[in-house]
Parts: sequence; C-alpha cells; structure tokens
Amino acid sequence: MSIVLVLLLGLPDNIGNPREEIQCPRWISEDSEVTVPNDVSISPEQAKRNKLRCYWSVVKAAERICKRSSPRVLCEARTHRWLQQNFAWTPAQMEQACDDNQGQVRFRNLMINIRQ
Repeated sequence: MSIVLVLLLGLPDNIGNPREEIQCPRWISEDSEVTVPNDVSISPEQAKRNKLRCYWSVVKAAERICKRSSPRVLCEARTHRWLQQNFAWTPAQMEQACDDNQGQVRFRNLMINIRQ
C-alpha cells in the first residue's frame, strides 16, 4: 500500500526510512507540478512557498509512511529536524524580532463571540 502511495505522490522510494533526509522538489509555482533544477534560481518568496508546500505535501506524507514501518519517535524526529533546518529562526532574526528599540509595543484585548 505504501509503495502505491509513494508512486502516486511522486515521493522518493526511501521516504519510509527515518534515517534518510527528506529532499523537497523546487516547484516553479504553487499550482504546478513542474520543478526546476538546482542551478535555476527562484525568488525568495517562491522559495518560502515551496517550503510550505513541501511540508504539507511531502514531509507530512513521508512521516505517515514512515510511521507504518518504523518507530514513531524516529519519524517524528526526522520531521522535527526538517522543520528546524527550514523554518527555524537564526539568532539575528530572533534579535531583530525581540529588539526593544523598535518603538512602543502596543497590546490590546479582543473579545470574540463564538456561537454554534
């Protein structure tokens, strides 16, 4: 069953192995399956969108396939490593986000009514 899913989604054959790192395709647009080679540059915005698309269509699918044949903790650790490599903030980004010199920080409380 997992072989059929791998073929349908176009995932690499070794995606179920938690020791193998996940390689993401570089799609040319959000709604296209066309990929570009590594020597072709894409915009930073497109690179961000590719990472998001990869997470939902490749990384999470790989985690599900991996959990069927390997210990859950190893599969989740691989997903966590991928997230850290692709979405973790650098120390410079953390400093910029937490910089107190950006002016007065304003907080406000919002009330939301939810009805069913």
